[in-house]
Amino acid sequence: MRYLIFLVSLLNIFFAQAQNLVPNGSFEEYTTCPTNQGQVERCVGWTSNSASPDYFNRCNMNDSAGVPSNFGGYQDAFDGDGYMGCVTYLEGAPTYRECIQHVLASPLIPGVPVYLSMMVSPGGFGNQPNNDVVRYASSGVGMKFSVGPRASYLLWQGNVALQLSNILSDTSAWRQVCGVYVPDSAYAYVTLGCFATDADIDTQLINSNAAGTAAYAFIDNVCISAFASDCPLSIGIQELTPPLWNMGANPVQDELRIGVDASLVRGASLVIMDDAGRVCLRRRIADGATKIDWSLHGLANGSYFVQLQNPLGRYAPIHIVHTNL
Repeated sequence: MRYLIFLVSLLNIFFAQAQNLVPNGSFEEYTTCPTNQGQVERCVGWTSNSASPDYFNRCNMNDSAGVPSNFGGYQDAFDGDGYMGCVTYLEGAPTYRECIQHVLASPLIPGVPVYLSMMVSPGGFGNQPNNDVVRYASSGVGMKFSVGPRASYLLWQGNVALQLSNILSDTSAWRQVCGVYVPDSAYAYVTLGCFATDADIDTQLINSNAAGTAAYAFIDNVCISAFASDCPLSIGIQELTPPLWNMGANPVQDELRIGVDASLVRGASLVIMDDAGRVCLRRRIADGATKIDWSLHGLANGSYFVQLQNPLGRYAPIHIVHTNL
């Protein structure tokens, strides 16, 4: 009972301070206008976690670090005047990645789901054609958490909270990558970039004339919150009805009956996670299905989250309690 009271108190504090936990998540605040590549530290609070990512801002209109035109491509900011850029793949250098990092406004609470959202766009066809490094587009850009700051030039794999599975190839548009994540530790830092190996990402040739052999991603409007309302671009906000609902009793005994939005089930699966975010059960969904009967035989009693995942991303989970009487 003492532990429960303590947890509820923590949640009340966390919820009372509901906010975007990523300070300067749209990269608007800076100490000095960027004038060249690799100047991430000029953006307030952000640092390079790996190699030499880049900061772009409209304050420098005619330079390699300007907006909308810069060495990495041509893209207006999704929000405001600034954004970041990271190499997500480099041909012939399988451990090379560029990542950026920021301390969160407050640490995540283990077991409490958070909404994740960021806008991404591929680089390519920059304003230095004789030194264009972007030959490819790739998948793999994502988000990862750590308890303390990380500084490494090696691939940082495993337990990625959010990752784009499809190739980011439309250089004319921003694309949202979003989902829900259940942390298993009191993570205090967020890192953005690509954390997958070359074998685990897909690439696509977009400019055979490029001098370099990289894939590149612009990043803007990063949001992390326990409430979907704090991340207005989150899938959880845009849904008029939830993608899943429990059609039976809760607590659930031997069989879970789930209703599902049929428009979201193409190539989809259901995942049952425990309070620490570990996947306990997974099941594919038949295209066009509207309800699923799922035997929970063998699943330990306890609190769980059921989440729908499809090629477009991860959706807001529902909470169940399993009691095998």
